[in-house]
Amino acid sequence: TLRRAALQWPFKLEYEERSRRRRLVDLESDPQETRNAGRDHPQLAAQLQKRTRKHFATLTPSETSQLVLPERDLEDRLRGLGYLE
Repeated sequence: TLRRAALQWPFKLEYEERSRRRRLVDLESDPQETRNAGRDHPQLAAQLQKRTRKHFATLTPSETSQLVLPERDLEDRLRGLGYLE
């Protein structure tokens, strides 16, 4: 599953289009990313998700394919961080 992310310091939003799951973390107060701050800031989470969707909608297929790097080592590292399954 491909996850998308947006950053608006100190918040980072991660979400999956298919499952519609989203997670907002406050990197300043929670640098280990253990707590979902989306319940405390639902409007910010929705705003970041909308902005990211709008951005990805403007990209051409060749541009979006360049965003996913096929390096095996990179895939392993991203999987270890939870960005890929």
